[in-house]
Amino acid sequence: MNTNQEIGRWMKTWLTDYVDECDEVNATALAEAACAHFNDYEAPPAYEIPEAYFEIAAELASAYEKKP
Repeated sequence: MNTNQEIGRWMKTWLTDYVDECDEVNATALAEAACAHFNDYEAPPAYEIPEAYFEIAAELASAYEKKP
């Protein structure tokens, strides 16, 4: 798995692509896109997205949505 810093940097770069018309971030889609970018799925047969991706996306979404 990539480091949380690497994942966070990637997400920050692309975050605005996941903002909807209500100015809310689709954190799930952001996490999924980041995992796909890094091809960092859990081992077969599950191929799940690691929870860290969702946690980082939720933190970034929350910070973005609290901005003035």
